[in-house]
Amino acid sequence: MEADEEFQHTRMTLGEHLAELRSRLVKGVIAVTVAFAGAWAMYEPIADIVMRPFDDAVARINAHNKERYEERLEDGGDPLRYFTTADPATWELREDLRAADRPTALSPTEGFTFILRICLYFALFVGGPVLLWQVWQFIAAGLFPKERKAALRYFPFSVALFVGGVLFGYYLMIPFAMYFLGIAFDPEDLKPQYRLQDYFSLLTSLSLALAVVFQLPVVMTFAARLGLVTPAQMARYRGYFIVSTFAIAAILTPPDPITQCLMAVPMMLLFEIGLLAARLTARPRQAPA
Repeated sequence: MEADEEFQHTRMTLGEHLAELRSRLVKGVIAVTVAFAGAWAMYEPIADIVMRPFDDAVARINAHNKERYEERLEDGGDPLRYFTTADPATWELREDLRAADRPTALSPTEGFTFILRICLYFALFVGGPVLLWQVWQFIAAGLFPKERKAALRYFPFSVALFVGGVLFGYYLMIPFAMYFLGIAFDPEDLKPQYRLQDYFSLLTSLSLALAVVFQLPVVMTFAARLGLVTPAQMARYRGYFIVSTFAIAAILTPPDPITQCLMAVPMMLLFEIGLLAARLTARPRQAPA
């Protein structure tokens, strides 16, 4: 009887529920549309932000190759084989030995598609919370107060970890992965030249994968709180998890061990954080009568 009274103020017919859902979805879509229009009006600075990991990686690749050729000339040789001048004070890599500092578009629509995609991602990043909040308001009407409080308690941590995963990939993993892959070959044998579409696919796929992986502590804490699994059981399977992290990293990252370790090691650290949080929040299981 008390449960019926808790939902008395949200009780509606099927038609009213559908109208409520449509109204909230329209509000969320309008927020995303407005954010997309704003992104389209200022896509150039957004594109500069998106290309920053690319610029950092290319600069590091060229600096590494310059040092490589300087070491070769310590024992003598023709500097013009690698550099534009013979004066060591003004050495600059020859154009054919430099990693291209601008990505390549191999189709007439590739640049335009890139702009559309960055504007869409920006709109989802900025307007997405409004859409999620509208959907949450619709779902929360059918939840008990304790369930609403629990969901709102975990939501901020989930968002913070999501953003943390994206920033980890943006500032560390993606530039280092491109750098490591870019110095694997001597530019005399293979000239590094990157396609815009391939770079953006690498950026978005790794960022999304890291954002999902960073949700591990929240999932572990929530599972322990519900009593689905105990912290002792989590700790017992720590070895299996460590092995699985490298398998997951091998699937989600480029095929090089450095990048795989850059994803696997944070996953192991997140597991330990989640285990600690689970121990602090887990409810003790009652012994069967």
